[in-house]
Amino acid sequence: MGLTPIEDISNPSTQAPTQRLTSEYLATSHHVAGGRHKTGYRQSSRLQQQTMRDDGLDAHSVGVRGEAALALYLNGNLDALDREARWDGDDGTDLTIRGYDIDVKTTTYGWDAGKEPLLRIERRHFEDDEHTPDLYYLVEECVVGIYRLIGFIEADCVEGVCDYVDEGEYYRGFKSQTANVVVPIEHLTMVTRDWSPSTYYTDAQPRAHAAD
Repeated sequence: MGLTPIEDISNPSTQAPTQRLTSEYLATSHHVAGGRHKTGYRQSSRLQQQTMRDDGLDAHSVGVRGEAALALYLNGNLDALDREARWDGDDGTDLTIRGYDIDVKTTTYGWDAGKEPLLRIERRHFEDDEHTPDLYYLVEECVVGIYRLIGFIEADCVEGVCDYVDEGEYYRGFKSQTANVVVPIEHLTMVTRDWSPSTYYTDAQPRAHAAD
């Protein structure tokens, strides 16, 4: 129980915890995704104005469902889910749980799709020092309503283990649609429900705001 580096797990696809979303939780996720789709989460940063860029409601829905699954698994409810739709876009934090800001990356291209899941972070977000989370967490949507919670990495540790992948470049069977920072899953840590940051961080106050 607790924390296990994925590189030490013989079969992470079967040992990773899973979380099911009921129809009620799916409906809540769809509502939140719709709000993001209609507002700042579609803003074109290149134009620096409120010009809608259609990222697709489906993409937002996948992301929110993954966030909801992780919130439910770790917290037992969806209180931590970011329900605010902002014109200035995503602030880099999807969930705040136990004092830690978490950026959740949800993929449909994981083990259930015959692929090795990867933690992918858009480079422009990763290099934005104003919106850096404490943790990045990778979730796989196996089918709508069932989620495999693969693992996390501290934001401060990404630089030492990641690969920089340019737009259009192929990496481990994927063609990158944007310039990304990619972390292979062997560098992630798998968690169970009883996890808390105090069991992981050796420093009692790893982030100043965590003590607030």
